[in-house]
Amino acid sequence: MSKLILTGDTNNNFGKLLPAPYIDKIYINEGEVTIDDIFGDEAKIEATSIDVDIEIYIRAEENEDITTLVKQLEDLRVYWFYASTEEFEWDLDTLKDKKQNIWNFYEEARVTRTQAIMVFELSNIAYDDDGALTHTIVYDDDGYRALKFKYSSKDFNEQLYYIEGADVWSEATADDGDDAVAGDVYLFAFATFDDPTTDEDATSFWYEYGGDYDDRHGKLLTIETGDVAYDAVWVDGEPAWGEQIIWVDGDDNLYDDVPLQSLSSKYYSIEKMSHSEIVSSFEDLLESYETKAETDDILQDTMDQISYILETNGADINLLSQLNKLSRAFPSKSSATATGLLYIDYNKKISAANAVIETGTQVYRKVMINSKVVDEREGATTSWEELIYTDPDTELDRLETSYEGFVSNMMFGRSQIEVSEGYAFNNYGFVFFDYEKAVYETAAIGSYFQLETIYKILGQNLLNDYFKLASAILTKEYVSSPFIEMVSTFADDGYTIETLTWQDTGTEAGVLEDHAEPYVADSDGYYAYSFVLLRNMELAKGASGYTGAGWDGYRMMCFEIQDFEDVDALLYGTSTAWEGMQYKFDVIVEDNTGQMVIDLITEYQNLYAVDGGLYEYYTTATEPANYSSEEKWTDSFQALMHDIYDEDEGSAPWILYPTYYCVFLDLATGEFGADSNKIADEVIRISSRINPYNGSLSELESFWEEFQALADDGALGQILADIDSESVTSVEKSFYNSFGYDTDVDFEQDASMPGGSLLSTVAYAVDTHGVPIVTIEARSYSPSDGEEGVSISKSSTRLKASYADYGKSPESNGFFLGGVSTTSTYSPDGWGQLQASDDVVSYFTVTYESGGFPVSVPIKKVTVRWSALSLAFVVQFKNNLDYDTEYKWSFTNGTDSDTMITDEHLTPLTDFELTFRTGGGGGGGRPVDEELEGEEI
Repeated sequence: MSKLILTGDTNNNFGKLLPAPYIDKIYINEGEVTIDDIFGDEAKIEATSIDVDIEIYIRAEENEDITTLVKQLEDLRVYWFYASTEEFEWDLDTLKDKKQNIWNFYEEARVTRTQAIMVFELSNIAYDDDGALTHTIVYDDDGYRALKFKYSSKDFNEQLYYIEGADVWSEATADDGDDAVAGDVYLFAFATFDDPTTDEDATSFWYEYGGDYDDRHGKLLTIETGDVAYDAVWVDGEPAWGEQIIWVDGDDNLYDDVPLQSLSSKYYSIEKMSHSEIVSSFEDLLESYETKAETDDILQDTMDQISYILETNGADINLLSQLNKLSRAFPSKSSATATGLLYIDYNKKISAANAVIETGTQVYRKVMINSKVVDEREGATTSWEELIYTDPDTELDRLETSYEGFVSNMMFGRSQIEVSEGYAFNNYGFVFFDYEKAVYETAAIGSYFQLETIYKILGQNLLNDYFKLASAILTKEYVSSPFIEMVSTFADDGYTIETLTWQDTGTEAGVLEDHAEPYVADSDGYYAYSFVLLRNMELAKGASGYTGAGWDGYRMMCFEIQDFEDVDALLYGTSTAWEGMQYKFDVIVEDNTGQMVIDLITEYQNLYAVDGGLYEYYTTATEPANYSSEEKWTDSFQALMHDIYDEDEGSAPWILYPTYYCVFLDLATGEFGADSNKIADEVIRISSRINPYNGSLSELESFWEEFQALADDGALGQILADIDSESVTSVEKSFYNSFGYDTDVDFEQDASMPGGSLLSTVAYAVDTHGVPIVTIEARSYSPSDGEEGVSISKSSTRLKASYADYGKSPESNGFFLGGVSTTSTYSPDGWGQLQASDDVVSYFTVTYESGGFPVSVPIKKVTVRWSALSLAFVVQFKNNLDYDTEYKWSFTNGTDSDTMITDEHLTPLTDFELTFRTGGGGGGGRPVDEELEGEEI
């Protein structure tokens, strides 16, 4: 309503007898109130504060002496206060209808809450520090001049307080009884020259007055009091942001009185006939029948019903309609009865009143969004506003794929543990990745959209699906040379771990054994693994100096690390703990935020495309049958919109699509500076012009064109044309840091802890009953499972299982029998490594079925064969395999560490069983010796 104060009957708007305060804005905030101000104590308590902006308009003719006019009015006192509907008995309608004395009501509010009253004089705001007038000149729609003075309680530090506490002023507590605001809260303001409650002169009349303001003195005071302004502050458990009903004439000028409804259901102003005049007219009619009613019970009952309507509906819009309804229920309509005669006179008065009402100015119901209440508590101290990543001078190139410095605070503790072969070290700790900083400073979307708008308006979590964790890599280095990598990969959701691998990167002999173990085992059958895992982490509540607010929405990723290390080399002098060693941690992120730009703009374009929501509303609203020649929508169309959207106002097209428009405009241009209040104000402005109740067709057409232009030819369209979908929409980015030896950043470490059992020392030890979880599978088999057509014509069939990355190269030490045990009979070098001449036939079987029982095929030997990149086991048979027979080939690894085939890290080979069929033979085979001689497998 702030834009309507200068329209319509401004004599009424500004105040008929005295200047009427106009409440422009109401602010809800949090603060502390000193109880000393109220109860004489010194304690401070949390409270909700209410601030207000009040405007005073004073009509001034063009040639009038403004200085003299203001001087005459400077003692005008403006009272403003709040009252809850539950704190004492009062009713807003009775105040509006002036059935309750405003001073009586004010006194009850003052006594109930002494901190809920504030008073200022016009002289407080009429002059600046130099004594000059502070008014501004305004003109109403008819060209009449007025002086506008503005009071802001913030300027004078004159807030009102609701001392029960700030926490009750929240929607979440609205249904919690005593923990919520009691009832609805309204703010009132009025002006008078009298000072009935705060006069310091103990000899004044009002100081000694002890009445209830309902006597002749109170009525006189009421006459000397201007019109009362009021607005809702808190309704139904939340700030009063909802719709409110106002009345306007055909030119959209505000009508500030309660209109009257005629018998044709139209509404009219009351300058021709008022509610009180109708009531008085019918009361005169009843008085003329009082004598007859003394002896006529039917007549008396009918008159009582009329009196009841006059009492209960006397100030209502539908007063005449209610009286007309009663005429249909008269028990007698015959002129032969007294009741019938009353009926005839009663209907004549209704018809006469209706005729006079319809000579007034027709007015229209208008729905407006209340934009007066500003909740300054929300967003005032959000975590984002405290960040420091907004300086454009330090912004990184968003097209880069590698960034240093976003990984920090690597912390390790080292403990010694007992394992099956003696002892090992467990390097256990955490490292952090600043996801929030990474997405804000490096995400591709920041080159196209305002990130502050995303954070403050759309919500930062919207970025989660487009800036996702792909993998985390811990590289262990010795004198800057990597020798192991642990890689955790993550699913499409960006946080569920998918795979975890530990791999030897190919280091000189000795280093790997000295410093790295993929897992350790003890003699009780427990295993534990080196790992890198994403972990949820929260700051400890109640820690020293900590407020308990946690991360407060800040997205910091924490990774848990466990890295096992061989203890022998450290104990016997080949290395010193941590010396010469460092860690490098990489976080790989898939940056698809460029695609997010395209997706958002496409979503916006879909709104006005055929079948889009805005398209549907626009085409329906612009159908000629739905609006009149004055470009106003028909009653039937308005009723339809009420039926569809009254229960879900947020989805109403005249609110939803202006919101889309303003948010996307801010995303692309920063038009509103990510200020939700500015966006809301603009949405309300647009909504007031295009809604079906008081908007206009031309305004809707203009908005339709502006909405499309933003994405077709405007900022969004330009962004869509500029974005390189191939290079921007999906980019893999690495964020890394190095810690330890020969780096700028040391990792924090604890001293070595004394030895302990594996189960009590490491994280996530598992009982596998002697069988480890992790195994090594063959890369390929020959024949493969179910293969047919193996040759039998000349030689025995060859079976081969090939293992990649275990061949003759520095990257592997092949396979071992019993790990690295020096007791193996197959290890002339003392390391237990399987050699080409070793025979491991006892691990392999080949069978076929005969008569329902398995029959073993004699195996001559199983030979270990090396190549540059792999190792294989080759099976040779004593006899040729039978033609067209199904066989099963099985490998069964040992369960005891001394008989198990493993790699150098004790990782065992997995068991397998394959089925194959011989047949289709001829010509393909070779003698066994020829087959194996000099062949790389």
